[in-house]
Amino acid sequence: MSIGHRLVRHCTRTATANRIPVPRAPTVSLLLLGDYQHMKYLLLIYGSEKAMASATPDAMSRMHSAYGAYTTALRESGVYVAGEALQPTATATSIRGAGAGANVLDGPFAETKEQLGGFYMLDVPDLDAAIKWARRCPGTDGGTVEVRPVMIIPG
Repeated sequence: MSIGHRLVRHCTRTATANRIPVPRAPTVSLLLLGDYQHMKYLLLIYGSEKAMASATPDAMSRMHSAYGAYTTALRESGVYVAGEALQPTATATSIRGAGAGANVLDGPFAETKEQLGGFYMLDVPDLDAAIKWARRCPGTDGGTVEVRPVMIIPG
């Protein structure tokens, strides 16, 4: 039995004995690497598309340079799993409903002040490490970076 399974089993037994509700699955993805565990987190980068559209070419160049340096730092540290920038929300397609009767709609589903502009997936030891990287993300300059653990789906 892996360390992760033993930890979940121990926590489940302790919680059950103390009559604390136990979720059916852990809420974070654990990767067992060597003698320590890593967790996957998404850094979801939100910003204003209006501000981006009105940015000067010089400002855009500085932003691209900042993201390039940040991505290089993530890769060199070994925590980078994936990352992509997204096209503007005007290019989005939303699906409402299920099956053959689903409606296909142009554009985003919700109107918001900030839009999801990209993401990074990191493989780090814990939430504190993910927050440390999120604070360094260029997206925090004028936007929001949401840190969210990746859920493990058993099976």
